[in-house]
Amino acid sequence: MIKTQCRYLALSEVDDLNGICEYKKMVHPISYEFDLIRGNEYFVLGALTRHGTPWLYIAPIKGDKQLRLVPSALFMFDWKKVPKNWFIRFLKYGEIELLPASMVTIDGWFEKYVDDDINVVKIVEEEIDRLCTG
Repeated sequence: MIKTQCRYLALSEVDDLNGICEYKKMVHPISYEFDLIRGNEYFVLGALTRHGTPWLYIAPIKGDKQLRLVPSALFMFDWKKVPKNWFIRFLKYGEIELLPASMVTIDGWFEKYVDDDINVVKIVEEEIDRLCTG
């Protein structure tokens, strides 16, 4: 199980941010807040690179089970704690994802999750439940 703590609410708060130019291409304005709570812990259900910058799939530990994709730079995240049962998947344009086995085989799983695909939502909720009880 991976938990991580929110340090920043917006990329504009991060000092010495690696990849700031790439983040600026994707996040407008750079001061955009991702509806996070500073100091709160979140479950990490996976990771993604976008244009060489790392992002995390997170869900709140308490409250709703809503999964979000946010820049990893906003969190205290130790990449050495990635579970051994996560798998790497290579995507187009040199991007990669690190995901649990239940999610790694579903092409476009995050888009399907956002579109409320009942099967994908069930899998994601089961992963979150597993993290809550693990």
